[in-house]
Amino acid sequence: MRCALTALLALAAILPCPADDRSIPDLVRALDDDSPEAREEAERQLRALGDRAETALLQGLETGPAEVRARARRLLRAIAVTRALEKLSAAELRRVWTDVEQGEPAVRRRAIRIWVEACGRKPETVESLLELLTLDIGGPAGSAACEALNLLCAPRMTGALEMKASGRTFRQGEPLEDLIIDLLGKAGRMSDAAAEVVRGVAVLEHNEVRAESHLTQLRRYCQWAAVAWRMDDAAGTVSIELPAEALAVWRPWWDGVKRDRLALMDMGLVAIPARDSLTDDEVRPWLELLSSADPRHARVARRVLRDLGEEQAAQLIRLSRRPDSPAALREFGERLGLRTLGWLTFETGMQSERRIRVAAGDASRARELIPGASCWHLTIPGGQREVGYAFIGATWKEGAYHRIDLSGKTPPVRVAEPGWRAILSPDATSLFTYHDDIPDSLAVVDLASGRRTPIRVTASSRPEWSSRAGKFCVVNWKERVVHFRDLADPTFAASADVGGPVWDGWSPDGAHYAVNRLLEKGAAPGVGGRRQIELIDPATGERRAVIGPVESTTLGRPAWSPDGRTVAAGWLEQEAGAAGTIAAVALHNVAAGTTRVERSPVAEMQGHSRDGQIRWSPEGDIVIWSAGERGSARALTLATGAWRDANPGTFGSRWIPGTEWIVDAREGDLVIFRAFSAGGFNLTESAEEEHSVQWHPPER
Repeated sequence: MRCALTALLALAAILPCPADDRSIPDLVRALDDDSPEAREEAERQLRALGDRAETALLQGLETGPAEVRARARRLLRAIAVTRALEKLSAAELRRVWTDVEQGEPAVRRRAIRIWVEACGRKPETVESLLELLTLDIGGPAGSAACEALNLLCAPRMTGALEMKASGRTFRQGEPLEDLIIDLLGKAGRMSDAAAEVVRGVAVLEHNEVRAESHLTQLRRYCQWAAVAWRMDDAAGTVSIELPAEALAVWRPWWDGVKRDRLALMDMGLVAIPARDSLTDDEVRPWLELLSSADPRHARVARRVLRDLGEEQAAQLIRLSRRPDSPAALREFGERLGLRTLGWLTFETGMQSERRIRVAAGDASRARELIPGASCWHLTIPGGQREVGYAFIGATWKEGAYHRIDLSGKTPPVRVAEPGWRAILSPDATSLFTYHDDIPDSLAVVDLASGRRTPIRVTASSRPEWSSRAGKFCVVNWKERVVHFRDLADPTFAASADVGGPVWDGWSPDGAHYAVNRLLEKGAAPGVGGRRQIELIDPATGERRAVIGPVESTTLGRPAWSPDGRTVAAGWLEQEAGAAGTIAAVALHNVAAGTTRVERSPVAEMQGHSRDGQIRWSPEGDIVIWSAGERGSARALTLATGAWRDANPGTFGSRWIPGTEWIVDAREGDLVIFRAFSAGGFNLTESAEEEHSVQWHPPER
């Protein structure tokens, strides 16, 4: 293994080859020279000759003396490693090798990704990685190859672990096996041989809290035990194995998969046909593949068919509605039907690598809003109350904000200079720029003139626009105070103590600001407590209670109806008592000053948030109470007072007006599901993380 690694490092300084190859047999014989210097020089020159010395070295391995055989064996292995690496963008690997070999897990992960991208996502790269893993099994080059194989052959599982992040507390001496089981959960598998090794290893570090990717954590754990991990997209598993065991599975798996062109397309190793139109004969095989039992084949078929032109998409929709159409085609037809309902915008990637993309309602024709630019923030005119189609994005690439046309008919227009975060005013005339943790960073930019006006605040704060022109508030996180301001009148500044967390409390008409106020904590930490929903008058800062007090820590944030006439909030009134679990929803009519409370039994919510999240239908006639993503949810029809089961969403969910469809992001994909009945599917199915989805009406 040592010589294989030496050959790897020697790639950084390959020496010129001797001019006369006829001297090669003499160099092989010199491997047994009496002089140590002569032996080392002969080995140096033979390594530099590489493939040209292979025949003579093989002969020396068979017939030479012991010293020649030993050195020839090492040289042949080193030449094989070098040959494999030359197929794997050796120049790029040389550049990142220090990070690959010695870097922290997150650094190593980035370095291997850079190397893989330089090699190219293609079947030949997988072949060369398997060759390298075979040559340096258990060594540093083989370990890098095994990690790269996961990146290429299991992009969805790799992406899922890379997207998830958490802070993990572990201490020296803690069993490593427990950490791995806790990290991987049901997706984890461990071979008997690997388990025996892992059980003999204790944690080597002391770490109180470190927020990092699950893939980074997995890399650290496997490095401590010198074991490998192997991911399987089809099975959704992560297997912890000895390096030799991983190779024994990778090789036959690849021998079968490399003949499956559709599987290679799904992994991104072969390009998917990108065509606006197909002939009827070309469409037919893809339609049949929609019902394939192999999820990789069905995924590729959906990706091909979703990007067909409008006329062919309309034909597929009509075909999907026939009574004899397969279930997969009927579902795909529903998806295509979303195309004309509006636009999707969403983010991909994480941290500084985030991109903002726009697509039709069925996720077809996706493109970057600002090609090649990493975006820090996307702001929508009017927040959830869309008033137009211009968007502002802040980019790492240029450090500037742009107005962006969703349709792509006009190019992005630069409208403001750098900032950290941005919030666009509802009338799309002004832009807040600020940083959460930097005092005096808040400023407002007039988009017509570009003039930047600082906004003085007492501490790090977050601004929120009102729907009334020029009016806004600044939420002081540390002091739990909201300051109400007016751009046109610097003397206008009412303040209110809110006593707890604040979330976007403006009413749609800008006349009130709603908060969830903690009155007093329970006797024990996290137990009990009294809360109430209050409305604040932005002109005076005066507060009045409208919902509560409620003796429950589960009272959620207030939610305004689309017309601004009603504010609602929900909580658990009874938790798993004799009569089961009871949820309550309170609705306060602002004009009448009256509050009504409706109650409904709900299912148990083990493992889910218990906060009462409230969501309104776009038309304002239905309220959904939910306990967080995949928890319990019940819908109340206001006109009749009738309750029914609902599908829970998150605060990031977007309800498509006029339909029962809700768009959300889950497990790194965009999903759509029905509000009150079964049915739903993924809109995106890539290895990238998609999140922060927004829904926008079609062009007017």
